Amino acid sequence: MASEQRYPLVSPIGRIVEGDPWTPREKDGDGNIRVYKTGPNAGKPNPQYYIGLAIPKWVPHPQTGQMVDNPDFAAFYGQIDHIARTSWPNLFPNGGQCIAADFSWKIRDGDGFVKKGKNAGKPLADRPGFAGHWIVSFSSSFAPSIVVETSPGQYAEITDPKLLQRGYWARIGTSVSSNGSTNTPGLYVNLGSGGLRASRNASPYAHGLGRCANRVGRSPGWCSGIRWGSSGVSRAPTGSGIRWSPCAECGRPGPRVFCPGCDAIGW
Repeated sequence: MASEQRYPLVSPIGRIVEGDPWTPREKDGDGNIRVYKTGPNAGKPNPQYYIGLAIPKWVPHPQTGQMVDNPDFAAFYGQIDHIARTSWPNLFPNGGQCIAADFSWKIRDGDGFVKKGKNAGKPLADRPGFAGHWIVSFSSSFAPSIVVETSPGQYAEITDPKLLQRGYWARIGTSVSSNGSTNTPGLYVNLGSGGLRASRNASPYAHGLGRCANRVGRSPGWCSGIRWGSSGVSRAPTGSGIRWSPCAECGRPGPRVFCPGCDAIGW
């Protein structure tokens, strides 16, 4: 039987591209009512607070500016992988790869494809903000605590939904554990057990936000991110709306939604 010990982790910085930390989701990705699958509440509604956090696959090297694999994600994934192997040793024989093809890692390749459900086979990169990113799914039955940095190392809780919306940057405190299911083995990645740190600022990656979607053959017409240092995109005017601006890497225009009164760009 798999161990269900909880392991506390903190995510890398990423952009919220799915979900809403303020309102629980009553339906799953296929539009079905979410219910408890086992236990005394089996069949009863089970709304979940959910966030899909897009973490750039590539970030600029601090010295050279060249795009390299995101070291923060590599470290985070290494911890997830260790927890999976510790929780489900029978699924990683001889320390090798996982033998369960449907193991629930709660991490999707933003350049991959939907694996199941009514949208199976469709490219994930067609979804805004997915291309060039790893998408980590966080969920919880309880509303997360949400804080914003007011000064270096100092945080204050926020309760106004306007201060954290889809497209904003965040770092999520989580706990990871086995889901305890032998039918669909995998992990729970809980939302906000250590707090959700929000940011309305522009990309924390000074020179880039992942690789241009057009250059890797995905989603023509828009890009997975913006190079703030050279794209010519400036502070957004107060109010939200769709604007078109060129990608600094490929030069092609694409739609981007400006978050109200800040530098963040979402979709």
